[in-house]
Amino acid sequence: RQMCIRDSSVPFLKMLRGDELAFDDIAQVSPKIYSLFEAMAVALVKRSGPEGPLVLSSLPKPVSVDDLALTFVLPGAEDVPLCENGAEMDVTSANASDYLSKVSTALLKDTMQVAAKAVREGFGSVFSLVSLKMLTIPELVGIFMGNRDPITIADLDTYVICDHGYISTSKPVRMFFELLSEMSVDKQCQFFQFLTGSPTLPVGGLSALKPQMTIVRKTSGDPNVPEDSQLPSAMTCQNYLKLPAYESKEQMEMKLTQALENGVNAFHFS
Repeated sequence: RQMCIRDSSVPFLKMLRGDELAFDDIAQVSPKIYSLFEAMAVALVKRSGPEGPLVLSSLPKPVSVDDLALTFVLPGAEDVPLCENGAEMDVTSANASDYLSKVSTALLKDTMQVAAKAVREGFGSVFSLVSLKMLTIPELVGIFMGNRDPITIADLDTYVICDHGYISTSKPVRMFFELLSEMSVDKQCQFFQFLTGSPTLPVGGLSALKPQMTIVRKTSGDPNVPEDSQLPSAMTCQNYLKLPAYESKEQMEMKLTQALENGVNAFHFS
């Protein structure tokens, strides 16, 4: 299974590889903080003089740094001062540059160095960390995070096996392919968590999934239970999706959504 490392941990992967982090890496740690800090950095460059007011004109609503009511504490962690008595020190046009520097250091170095050091030591006990330099950051993200590329109907037609009651042209299979391909990437990840136990596919996407994804028909063993009243279920060890033959795409979407919301990590849905 893929390790649980998200986009926000790209700077962590850079530290693992031994790279130096830069100001722009804050965007991966916290996009909201970065948007504000980027506006501050732009304003610092444009400011006419060191003592002039610092107006964040690149924001949707221009505002002066002095009116933001910021103090020298780590954003989102009011109990972490950036300097002595930081909670009592206001961020102003005069000290905004120092504030940016201190927050960048705290976010990109202080908060991750201990964890990164421990992980580097662990990796280093298995193989030389120098070998990580052979891989780009996107390649490392793929290895650690898996594949998050959108799944298309063409992918499903090519790499999914239909068996035990279904063929690739079966109406329920076509409806399912349409539903899955129309999902957002996050929703597709939720489906693959349900199907495989991992929210992402391996490097190479659906073509690299082993065992190959298989869809089989889920019938009812009880004559009193209609087939289409059942929820889809999965065998994560075999990447098997057990799909009842629903009458409509709307019914399938409702049942599939219910299964995804309630069936992740629930073995009684197998």
